[in-house]
This record gives sequence, C-alpha cells and structure tokens, in this order.
Amino acid sequence: GALELRACGILALLRRRALRRAAAPLFTMASGAWSASTARVVAAAGAAAALLVLVRVRRESHRLGTRAATPLRAHGPLRNCFIVVRHGQSEANVAGIISSDPAVGTVKHTLTGRGESQAKRAGTRIAAICAELGVTPRSVRMFCSDFTRTRRTAELAAAELGIQPSEITPRVELRERFFGRFDGSSSDNYERVWAHDARSALHEEFGCESVASVVRRAGALVIELDRAFPGDCVVVLVCHGDIAQILRAAVEGDPAPAHHRDGEALQTGSVTRLRPAARR
Repeated sequence: GALELRACGILALLRRRALRRAAAPLFTMASGAWSASTARVVAAAGAAAALLVLVRVRRESHRLGTRAATPLRAHGPLRNCFIVVRHGQSEANVAGIISSDPAVGTVKHTLTGRGESQAKRAGTRIAAICAELGVTPRSVRMFCSDFTRTRRTAELAAAELGIQPSEITPRVELRERFFGRFDGSSSDNYERVWAHDARSALHEEFGCESVASVVRRAGALVIELDRAFPGDCVVVLVCHGDIAQILRAAVEGDPAPAHHRDGEALQTGSVTRLRPAARR
C-alpha cells in the first residue's frame, strides 16, 4: 500500500546517500571510526529497512487472515472446551446446491434421514468428550446457526444429551458463509471460491463473504462465550462447513485461515474439539 511505497522510497534515498558517502573515506585513518554523518545515514537506512519488513509482514498477515484472528490470540487460552459440529447431511447437500442466503436457509433445506442419524451420533460423540473431561452433559452449552439444517442438528444432538430444545441458543454469527452469486448454484462452485481463499483472506470474488469476515464474526462469538462461562463448560457450536473449517484454522493457527482447506475436511455431522495453538 501507500505506506510500503513510502518506506521503499525512503530506503532507496538513504541507500543512494550511503553509497555516495561510501565513495569517501568511511573511516578516519587516525581513529578508524565511522564519520558521524555516515553513521546517521546507515542507522536511518536500517530503520527504513525494518519499517519495510514490518509493512510487508503486516500485509501478509492480512492476506493469510491471521490479522483478523488477532483478537482470538490476544484473548489467550480458552477457559472452556469448545466443540464445533458441522450440521448433518441436508437436502441442499443431496441436491448439490449452495444454500447460503439466510432468507432461504432459515426456512428450507433441513436434514435428510441420513443427516438426522449423523446428528444423533454427534450427540453421542459430545457425551463421550464430556466423559473424557470428567464432566456431565449438564455442563454443555449449545449454540447453533439459525439455518434450518443447523437448528435440527442441534435439536437431535441435544436430545442425546438430555438437553431441551429451549436450552439451545441460535446465533447469527454461526450462519453459513455467504457465497454471493453462487448461492443456489452447483456446489462445484465451492472450489472456485476456495481457490481465491488460498490467495487472499480478504477477497470477495463473486460477491462472497471474505474469510477474514468469517474469522471476525465467529472469533468474536468464541471470545464472548468464553468470557461468559466459568471455565468448566463444554461449549458446542453447531454450524456449517466453511464456518467450522475457518474457525478451526483461526483458533488453532495451522493452517492459516486463508488456507482452511489444507486442513482435514470436516464432513457432515462431524464433531471437532478446538485446540488453540500455544501462544508464542
């Protein structure tokens, strides 16, 4: 950007000055010391070079999506156990179409019979994680996207845990990533969006929501919920494929959010415990 161009210009100017002075004696024969003026130019050139590196690192962090995840890292270790559940197989999955518009997804494309079975198994898996942690299912706090397929997944999983539907909280932060002009089209178009994701977390090609936007909204929810509960809760987030993959990358740090597809693909009905990366 403009700051990088300015830093490059300053660095080029200082390099030219340093080269001119290099043509003159840089050391006095008597003392072997740098001339004061040359030392100042060299120091300024070093500072400009450092600024340029900083600018480029910052630009790269924006491109990879790690900049958007900064609040998550600043929050520190998660006090509670967070689990992301991808909804069970939906009617949209079977039809091979992208369903990302809330006006459609909140009223259509519920689970198939197979999806309902996956949702029940997700509840069983969550119960097993609770047992591993030495807590009961009563420690579970469940949140879901308000899309039909995620609400139904949450209800069926919750029933396996003895949790009532009234105890499930819909949150818009967990909604499907919006896929712009590809909404309602073939699911083959996911690949076209993901190819752009790998190049930049900031892209909004085809009118899609950027990876960075997903990181910000889902990450803010994780921080909010982690602060809301005392530290011995199992927080379950029932959401969608891209939301789950991008959030996992933002929390765990590897791969970077822009490269969320480099990680293991989360299948319908999958249950994934988020394991934050150690702070450096």
